[in-house]
Amino acid sequence: LINSINHLSTMKRSISGNIADQSFKKRKLDWSDDENDEQIAAMLLSALGEASRYEDSSEEEDIEMSSEDNELADYVIQSDDSSKPLQRTDWLQMIITSPDVPGSIRYIVVHAGLTLFNLHRVLHIIFKYKDTIGIEHYFIINNTKYGSGPGPRKGRQSDRTKKIIECISGIGDKFQYIYGSLVCDILIQASLGGKTNHDLSWVPRVCTGSKGSFPGESKCMDEDLMKKFKSSDNFKVDNANRKLMTTRFSPNQSMNKNPRQGPGIIYGPGDPTEVILRAYKKTIFDMKEDMNAV
Repeated sequence: LINSINHLSTMKRSISGNIADQSFKKRKLDWSDDENDEQIAAMLLSALGEASRYEDSSEEEDIEMSSEDNELADYVIQSDDSSKPLQRTDWLQMIITSPDVPGSIRYIVVHAGLTLFNLHRVLHIIFKYKDTIGIEHYFIINNTKYGSGPGPRKGRQSDRTKKIIECISGIGDKFQYIYGSLVCDILIQASLGGKTNHDLSWVPRVCTGSKGSFPGESKCMDEDLMKKFKSSDNFKVDNANRKLMTTRFSPNQSMNKNPRQGPGIIYGPGDPTEVILRAYKKTIFDMKEDMNAV
């Protein structure tokens, strides 16, 4: 950052957080005085850290690729590692396939504290569904049925408050998501620990390797139409991520009516939106190449 002082004037104009201002005032430096740029640049990361901690405390939530690689040992929590239990903010990589749609696949990353209902919402975004035609949805996890909305309530638990972390034991767990006649198999493939509330702006996301289409939503109401469906390779990862990064996924559904700001970057070469999109679709395995990618 010190070597990028020539960009500082642009950065100063783009940062308007009160905490950052207050941090520099406490150090008796004039935020607007260009002569102080070198000292200001040295302290900028610290000030932004204070701002992110304030942001983390203000709201709890603003809110797969297979390989055996020893280099991932420090980053991937294995299902038999009891010394590293999953935390709410840990990232989980999932593979989503369907016996009804051979060849179509989605790799997604979500955080372990995401509710099942919000996972349902994520799936609808990456399947291009609207959830407005009264189709029953539910998850089957360890022989327990979780769902809400249309369909009989008897025999199912609510997915509105149940979190993924409360239903799974670790990497390798499998469960199903059913939407009308569409059956999806979900495998938890990897996880990345050490994440914070601040990192939740980078999830949920759909990753590179995702391909193929899923049946139109109305076809999910008719098993015969489902059998006639043929997948086409028209899925655009970036388009789905543009929607995911601006959709709010709070456990309190009343807060999800308004969009969230999504991730941002201070400075980077090229168009900021393109830089963000490139990072946003990285799988957990891709991140082993550069753990500072996000």
